[in-house]
Amino acid sequence: MLTEKEAAALTRLEQERERRINEKIESGAAVRLPLLIVAGAPASVDAESVRKRKLEELRRNGEAREIFFAEITIITGVPRPGRDNYTPPNASEPPAVKR
Repeated sequence: MLTEKEAAALTRLEQERERRINEKIESGAAVRLPLLIVAGAPASVDAESVRKRKLEELRRNGEAREIFFAEITIITGVPRPGRDNYTPPNASEPPAVKR
């Protein structure tokens, strides 16, 4: 848990980082691209591997500027053991009847 002072310092650092990124983008030295990540997908498509594959693809196609990804995460709504507070149903009990 951060103290109020630490939280304020972190906010200032994040704002400064975003300002610098925006300056690079405005000057043409960098580009910000959307990156789609599906939560709950197999481990082989985790956020880091998706970022790495997309960056490799862009470099192969000749993109030389610095890349900043705007990550868009889609949560499918399907509960996953280990990710969500998920308890599998007890198959030995009959389903609840709604009246």
